[in-house]
Parts: sequence; C-alpha cells; structure tokens
Amino acid sequence: MARRLSVQVTPDELADLFAALDIWEKIRQGRLSSEPLLARRKDSHGFPGGSSDIIRHANEAGYHVATSHAITMPGGSVPHWDGKDVHLGDIVIWAF
Repeated sequence: MARRLSVQVTPDELADLFAALDIWEKIRQGRLSSEPLLARRKDSHGFPGGSSDIIRHANEAGYHVATSHAITMPGGSVPHWDGKDVHLGDIVIWAF
C-alpha cells in the first residue's frame, strides 16, 4: 500500500479547514462518530484533574475523516478542543 500524502499547515489554517468542512457541526449533530483512543489518554498538564484525549472521527461508512484533541474535566465539561488533522481521500492535512 502506498504511503499517504501528508500536508502540513498552520494551526489557523487547519482551524479554517475544520470550519469550512463543518467538522465541528457534523460532530455535534452526530453525523460523525467520535471515538477516543483510550491507549493515548493522559492526564492534562494545563487543566489539573482533566484528561487529555485524542479523538478519531469517522463518517457513516467508517472512514476516518478527522482527528481532534480534547481536554475533559471530571464533571464532563470540555475547556479545550482543537483539530489535529483532516483526511481527504489519501491526503492527511495536519497542523504543526
């Protein structure tokens, strides 16, 4: 299998791409499934007591379309959430 093409962008450009593709809205509406990668869960350094999760988002066909990072506090609040990458076909667009 050929290696995927990887394109690096700024965090602001990735945030703009998440907005343009309505990734956050699709997650809120349940149109994308969200699965935290439990093996990568860590304690949050910036938010004491919180958990740092990498979350895989997939469409109805199960295709991985985006990855995000979230800090979740014990009460369920999410004080931090940002995009990590977007998958467009065989291209992965990620922020440095």
